[in-house]
Amino acid sequence: MAGATDMSAAVLEDSVRNHDRHTSAEDHQHLPEPEAWQNKLERLRRIWRGQEQYGEGSPVEQARRYYFQHMFAEVVRRASERSFADKPPPSVYLLISLLGYSPETTLLTFELLLPAHLLVITHLDAQRELNYLCERLIQAGKLEFFQYERQLCEASDHLSIFRIIEQRLQQSDVRQQFERTRQEGSEQPRRIPVMVDITGGKKVMGAVAALAAWEFNAVPCYLDGDRYDREMRRPEPGTEKLLILDQAMSEFGGQELQAAVKLSEAGAFEAAYQQFNRLADHLAHPERARLHRDISRLYSAWCNLDMQTLRECTDTLKAKVEAARLPLSHSDSRAVRAQLDFLEKLVSHDRDSLVLNHYLLGLHYQKMGRHDFAALLFYRTIEGCFARRLEKRSSEFNLRRPDYKLLGDPDELWQRYHQWAKKWIPISR
Repeated sequence: MAGATDMSAAVLEDSVRNHDRHTSAEDHQHLPEPEAWQNKLERLRRIWRGQEQYGEGSPVEQARRYYFQHMFAEVVRRASERSFADKPPPSVYLLISLLGYSPETTLLTFELLLPAHLLVITHLDAQRELNYLCERLIQAGKLEFFQYERQLCEASDHLSIFRIIEQRLQQSDVRQQFERTRQEGSEQPRRIPVMVDITGGKKVMGAVAALAAWEFNAVPCYLDGDRYDREMRRPEPGTEKLLILDQAMSEFGGQELQAAVKLSEAGAFEAAYQQFNRLADHLAHPERARLHRDISRLYSAWCNLDMQTLRECTDTLKAKVEAARLPLSHSDSRAVRAQLDFLEKLVSHDRDSLVLNHYLLGLHYQKMGRHDFAALLFYRTIEGCFARRLEKRSSEFNLRRPDYKLLGDPDELWQRYHQWAKKWIPISR
């Protein structure tokens, strides 16, 4: 699988470098002037209505043939300019696209993103559209056979669409891409492991696909247009723009929000709290900044073992989670609930939770490079484990005034201790 992943990455890079080979020589002969383009639009509509012939087949098939032969290259050029005017297109490993009765949207999104792999989700009656995709992508040499996948589903079966996306994102090649993206961070060009195109298919398919994308950290996208052609029931060709929905989300705080997130990830929780608190006061949509602010304050209190503040933060966050007022996915919400349950025990001075917390906090400081704090906390963990073990052997045993008779014969206890001490730390005679 690692070899397949490397090959896919190479295919992705090669496709980006050689974008021109994805269009025919005929497509590049002329870039239409506005008047000529309007004439092509009018001719497309006449063919669609059956008022003009363009080869064999139904009016829809003839219009589709004319569109791809005489208009598609220009549609791609215009959509690319409108979609990526301020930044280059992202590098996408896997594009998951919904397909209804119009392969045009899947093909346009593919040309704009040039993903290394394509998964098409469609209903049972779209065989003609699937054949058209194969002709335009595989037979045309734009995708190798192993890079193209398809899954059939019922449009009304919400769970099947969700599970198809979930299962594909759990496969090892996709997990490796997510891990690679996480390790590269912001130092590398924009990389999106998985993008989900929700344009095609029925509306319910798009809604479920978008939910699945957000649930599993994929990025939804949608083809929009300035003008909608009601007759052909699609955006007017040449007015399309690809909306990448995580870009809209990032604009709710922009680079300042990302910088504060980096502070939090680095363990600078107090500095992150100050930054998130400032953003929460002036952003038009402050929900995510408020969430990060509250979590940063909680982690700052946790690192300092400030039990009073930790109790306040735990109560505040738990109330928001119970009221479902946090911008969290379902899986993230479950994880936060579990952590808050643990913190409630910790601030209530549960003995076992205190021992476990010393170990967890030691791991945190070890990761941050604070080995002095980590060593002290690991020592306290060992000490706490011994103390809890002794207390469980005898409920009357008092660590401040130890009475070893409560644990058995003191001489026998000493001999057993001496044997274990020699085993692990040889004692010279």
